[in-house]
Amino acid sequence: MLPYFEEFRKQFDPFLEKQFSENLPVTLYEPVQYLMKLGGKRLRPYSLWLAAYCYDNSKSAMAVQAAYALELFHAFTLVHDDIMDEAPLRRGKPTVHAAFNMNKAILSGDAMMVHCMDYLLNGYSDALALGLSRELAKTAIGVCQGQQLDMDFAERQEVSLSEYIQMIEAKTAILLGSAFRMGAMIGGANSTDQESLYIYGKETGIAFQIQDDFLDAFGGDAFGKQEGGDILQNKKTFLYLKGIELCPPDQLPGYLKAYNRTVSNEEEAKEKIAEIKSLWTEWGVGEATVAYLRLLEKSAHGALDQINLPAETSSFIRELGDALVWRLT
Repeated sequence: MLPYFEEFRKQFDPFLEKQFSENLPVTLYEPVQYLMKLGGKRLRPYSLWLAAYCYDNSKSAMAVQAAYALELFHAFTLVHDDIMDEAPLRRGKPTVHAAFNMNKAILSGDAMMVHCMDYLLNGYSDALALGLSRELAKTAIGVCQGQQLDMDFAERQEVSLSEYIQMIEAKTAILLGSAFRMGAMIGGANSTDQESLYIYGKETGIAFQIQDDFLDAFGGDAFGKQEGGDILQNKKTFLYLKGIELCPPDQLPGYLKAYNRTVSNEEEAKEKIAEIKSLWTEWGVGEATVAYLRLLEKSAHGALDQINLPAETSSFIRELGDALVWRLT
């Protein structure tokens, strides 16, 4: 069990339940409530809350509104991502545009984005509200840039590993970094600690996404997803790009052809997944991925070691990061 997670949920869940219940028009806010109540691990808002708690546990209740704003922002990105991906399901339930309609999904998503800033601007002192709002605004721009890079990569034949890491840093990792920084702001941490926690969250967020890539291929049924789903979709993941780096030059054309071929039935799908995983095993792609995760972990821990908290307190943040990165391994 993550430290103080139950205490976080006792504060966060009741706040979430009552949001938008009386807002009008109902048709605008039904999709918002629908998505926010679908569930999820709540790890980003928990990260914000925990950072505030570690610096000043008396301010944990104050952190709930900012934590909700961050989760609302994340949910907003999911609404628009699902539209762009034409995804029918989210957490096993119809996506917002599938459950309602496209126009409602777009407009409700827009409302969610504006409400994110409203929660930050109206829930705190002027100085803190300005800092929190600036942080979320900067992060929101970065997430949009990362999403565009992701879409650009889908249209490109060649993507470098460094470009991929730049994309996941913007699309995914900076949001976790901002969660820690915003929590530290609320908890009263100095600017140096805020920056160190941002770096810790960002490096952990990059590792989290790369671990996602790894577990998609090698996580088995325990990961709760179809094994090899990224392979079947020809996604340019960390493992795919690392495979390009590690494969013998004379095998590269065959590797690219095998990875990017489409399949028409279940038997072909199984064969493709098995072939790609066999090549990755032969070339040490899995080991190289874990080694890179260790480098990110070292960088994250180095940043965390710089903050002005007792070791027994900062260990709560370290435990959360380790749980995010090393799940199932």
